[in-house]
Amino acid sequence: MKKGHTDTRAAAARRKRARIAAKRDAAYLAWLHTLPCAVCRLHGIEVHHFPYRSKAGWHDRLSLPLCPEHHRGKAGFHTLGRAKWERLHGVDTAARIAALNAEYGA
Repeated sequence: MKKGHTDTRAAAARRKRARIAAKRDAAYLAWLHTLPCAVCRLHGIEVHHFPYRSKAGWHDRLSLPLCPEHHRGKAGFHTLGRAKWERLHGVDTAARIAALNAEYGA
């Protein structure tokens, strides 16, 4: 913002909505929902964002398709945390996300 100018709440809200909209990709998420779980290959997935959507740096393209058990269950990402979840399931999230983005772009 330029010196001497005042910001309004409405302008700040518009900028925030624009930043969030730039991170959303509905077509990519719809495509992810057609894929099986990245761990067990079952269908009926939930999308897990890396980092979580509530954290800075999230983007819909930084997501994995996970079944409910591998997402929120006892063997899930939210239960175990990233490091333990990756070790237990042998998943390199960064590599898997990069592969999904390459496949989607092809």
